[in-house]
Amino acid sequence: MAWLRFCYHALLVFGYVLTLREADERSRTEHAPVFRQVQALLAEAYVPPTDPRAPMLQDTRRMVELMLEMLAMESVEREGSDKPEPIDPERAEVLAREFAQLSKRIQQTLTALERKQRK
Repeated sequence: MAWLRFCYHALLVFGYVLTLREADERSRTEHAPVFRQVQALLAEAYVPPTDPRAPMLQDTRRMVELMLEMLAMESVEREGSDKPEPIDPERAEVLAREFAQLSKRIQQTLTALERKQRK
C-alpha cells in the first residue's frame, strides 16, 4: 500500500497536479511515516536463518530502512531552481547506490527461488 501511494503521488507530480515542492514535503509528512510502519511490520517477520528466503527478508528490511531515510531527508532549493534537492547529496547518492544494489540482489534471489521451485 505504501508503494502504491508513493506511485500515485509521483503520477500527480508528473501530471502537474502537485508541484515538486509539494511532493517533496509529502515524502516527509506522508510517505516516511508509512515506511516506518512497514519497517515495524518487517521487524516482526521471522524466517529461520536456514530458510532460503532469509537473505531476501534481510535485504528487504535494509531497503525499507534506506527508503525511509531517503524519504525523511530534508531538502533545500538552490537559487535559480524550483527542484528540491537533498540537503546531503553525498548521503543521498550513497543511499541510492545501496538501494539499487539491494534491488538487484533481491531480483536475483527471486529468480533463483523461482528456478528452484520449477525443478
